Amino acid sequence: ASTLSDNQASFGGAIRNEGKLTITNSAASGNTAISGAGIQNWGNLKVASSTLKGNLARQNGGGIHISRASQQATTVFANTILAGNTASEEPDCSGDVASNGNNLISDTEACSFRPVPGDLTGTSSQPVDPRLAPLRDNGGSTQTQELLPGSPAIDGGSDEPALETDQRGEP
Repeated sequence: ASTLSDNQASFGGAIRNEGKLTITNSAASGNTAISGAGIQNWGNLKVASSTLKGNLARQNGGGIHISRASQQATTVFANTILAGNTASEEPDCSGDVASNGNNLISDTEACSFRPVPGDLTGTSSQPVDPRLAPLRDNGGSTQTQELLPGSPAIDGGSDEPALETDQRGEP
């Protein structure tokens, strides 16, 4: 239940994971890095019910970069939005991402993502627009990106695993 925004680093603008990490009900937006502006993963990572949007990498993995150098790196998404990130190559994601379902990934062309039922994916020529408002105070203790009317993410998540509240602390 965190917001990571406006951070800068060489690698992993908001987060660089080299261990075991679970991110739930969180947002990463407006972060910059050479690679992996939102997240750079070298370890075991699960991202659930979170949003990675509006991050900028100068090279690859604007949203997330999974290091190909680490054979042990695993990345799993569930109920997550990955969209609107920018990079010279591989804007939303680079590397292997597994799905536990109900993700919206704007452009999967640059990463190895095998959609499962409930996933909504696009390509660089036909990206999926999640229709999100800018990062702002929508109530709660952290800034969030509200789903705008017509967002394909509305009612697109799964109740499993059942979370009692969203990032704002609301049911």
